Amino acid sequence: MSTAHSICEQLYFNGNPPYLVKAMKMIRIIKYLVSIGLLFSLFSCGENPHRYSPVHRAYKDGDTLVWAQKEFDDSDWLPFQENKDNGIFWVRFDIVFDSLSTQLQHKELQVISLGSYDAYWDGHFIGSNGKVGQSEETETPGTFISYLLLPDSLAETGRHVLALRVSNYHSSSSFVWNTFRVGEYSGISNQYKTIGAFMYILAGGFLITGIYFLFTYFSQGRKKDVLIFGLVGLLFFGLIFFEYFKFFFQYEYPFHVKRLMLISIFNLSVSFLVPYFFIEHFNLPKRKLLASCLAAGFLYTLFIHFSELNYDYINKIWSTVMWWGAMLIVIFALFVRRKNAGFIFVILSLCILLYSGVFRYDIGIMLYDYDINLFLSFTMLSLAMLYLLAKNAKEQRLAYEASLVHSERLKNELLKKQLQPHFLMNTLTSLMDWVEESPERGVDFIEVLSKEFEIMTEIADEKLIPIRKEIDLCQFHIDIMRYRKEIEYV
Repeated sequence: MSTAHSICEQLYFNGNPPYLVKAMKMIRIIKYLVSIGLLFSLFSCGENPHRYSPVHRAYKDGDTLVWAQKEFDDSDWLPFQENKDNGIFWVRFDIVFDSLSTQLQHKELQVISLGSYDAYWDGHFIGSNGKVGQSEETETPGTFISYLLLPDSLAETGRHVLALRVSNYHSSSSFVWNTFRVGEYSGISNQYKTIGAFMYILAGGFLITGIYFLFTYFSQGRKKDVLIFGLVGLLFFGLIFFEYFKFFFQYEYPFHVKRLMLISIFNLSVSFLVPYFFIEHFNLPKRKLLASCLAAGFLYTLFIHFSELNYDYINKIWSTVMWWGAMLIVIFALFVRRKNAGFIFVILSLCILLYSGVFRYDIGIMLYDYDINLFLSFTMLSLAMLYLLAKNAKEQRLAYEASLVHSERLKNELLKKQLQPHFLMNTLTSLMDWVEESPERGVDFIEVLSKEFEIMTEIADEKLIPIRKEIDLCQFHIDIMRYRKEIEYV
């Protein structure tokens, strides 16, 4: 890139053809976008403390404290999570501490559970989250994410068993999810909040951008692409806000499904509006047909996959449809030779590479590459969309300034045409004769002449004038010619 950059830079300053100047500008923009993406990824480059996750889990309906014992044989239990009716069930996890576990001075369990639970470590009760009950009335909902401090006496190296006695009577979904991780005391939650803070700063940028472009839409010409970009900014703010909501607010587990539904609504809206933005911005032919095909694709995926209640999976499906739908639309824009379509094609290609998982992150907590890659790639695409709107606004401003210059020139030409020296000199000569021969008629002549000049001055600044004023101007001009030629004009 450096060689191409230096060559283009030399050509740029030597006044070469415009396409070379555009190539130079595009290279610069791509470098800026890549730099911003690397800047956002710096928070994941630090050294992460050692953490432990379960190596085995098993589930079983029922309720007996015998299942809390470390040596209990759970080989006949279900090895996977399954959808079930609300009630009481047990979950057992195996975890192994190696020699590196001694680096953790105070071990903390971060437990994620869609239910209230009592926790047993190697058969010893170590804490609760909410209150496990036999019915919805007797159960007190616990938080979705909770933290338990593990006693040092129970944290020696080797195999351990965490058994959770869970009830989920307040859950509005049959989906079951329970897992945990062991790390340094407060280390996991602090790193969650650090990453969440970065993402909320990013969300604030989208919020301000969305509000600004909505105001722009309502105050400076109602263009669809400006409205769509404003809505995308607000919706992506909502998507980030609720995605990282769990890092800062310890909400009860029944709210988790509602939060996932909100995230899916925001994600579906953004996924549809991003390709639709390019349809409107590039002013493509058959826009209604393209938008209908795009909407049909999302409705099809909704109909096929929503019954699975796997919100993460369907969100990935929608995001994938968004990227490839946008790519097909931009390729179509290239085919019909739309301006800046090539630039967006390059940016979209980089975004798809980033989204597809080319870059991997080892951040040591329960975050997926998909989440980070989606937000980084969408930020890059949003900057490209913002560049398109800014460039379009600049072109409109230059066109408006050119129209003002053109308008002033036309105004001057109009006045020059009406006030031709020959016409003006002949009129003044006739006026002198009338003043000498008949002062009263001379005064009338002066009044008619002043009224014509007054009307011409008024209409010079107007784009449209009433037909009555046009008729008056003609009438005054006829009166002037009547005085000059001493002929009765009709």
